[in-house]
Amino acid sequence: MASSRNLPKANIRELNILDPRLRGDDGAEMSKNKKVQIDKEKCKGCELCIDVCPHDALSLLTEVNLRGLRYVALPDPDKCTGCGLCYMICPDCALEIKEGKKKDEKKIS
Repeated sequence: MASSRNLPKANIRELNILDPRLRGDDGAEMSKNKKVQIDKEKCKGCELCIDVCPHDALSLLTEVNLRGLRYVALPDPDKCTGCGLCYMICPDCALEIKEGKKKDEKKIS
């Protein structure tokens, strides 16, 4: 079986335009303040999302989830552009793209 580690990085722009889940009503690409959120309990650590991420934003942790599997994390959220490639390739639906806070937003308590 061929390793996915040798795959070239995907053309983000083409994939974003093709997938309607990654476009706004006007067909524009996702905004920069969208980020990936990971459900560690759904993740089986297949690393497909790590391989497809053009910004090397994701990494596999040494910690394990409740199923005893290593899972993916987003150690540096600033690297994530919200392109959605990881979301599209995840076979377990462990990733979602959510609206994040803008840097100038403040938490109101």
